[in-house]
Amino acid sequence: MVNLAQARTVIMQPETRCNMDCDYCYLPFRKYHNLMSTEVAR
Repeated sequence: MVNLAQARTVIMQPETRCNMDCDYCYLPFRKYHNLMSTEVAR
């Protein structure tokens, strides 16, 4: 039996860009720097 630990930390990225920010990114929404509203992030 595998002993799985419970998650203690959840990391949210409330924006459309990933942290890599590659020049060759193919995602269509990359050029828009949209941020998640504070209400949604909570």
